[in-house]
Amino acid sequence: MDKSGFGLVLLGATFAGPTDPSYLGRMGSIIKVGDDSLRPLTMAAFSALASATVLWVLFVVYGTGITGLIVVLLSNRQLRTLSLRTVT
Repeated sequence: MDKSGFGLVLLGATFAGPTDPSYLGRMGSIIKVGDDSLRPLTMAAFSALASATVLWVLFVVYGTGITGLIVVLLSNRQLRTLSLRTVT
């Protein structure tokens, strides 16, 4: 089973839950930009880094980048409170 595909479905559902239905198309487009353009660019950059350095450097750079991204995203209160549950 492709876990990254499953994760993308869950992430999309998390963002779609609190989104107003009239903005679902725009939200989907923003997610699609990341999937179709940013991921291939990062894969090419990390491939170049892996061929230019030793492998452990790639893991350190990737881990630091993901950790930094998570810290930035979780510092946003709105993102921390996203939920699929409806608030009554």
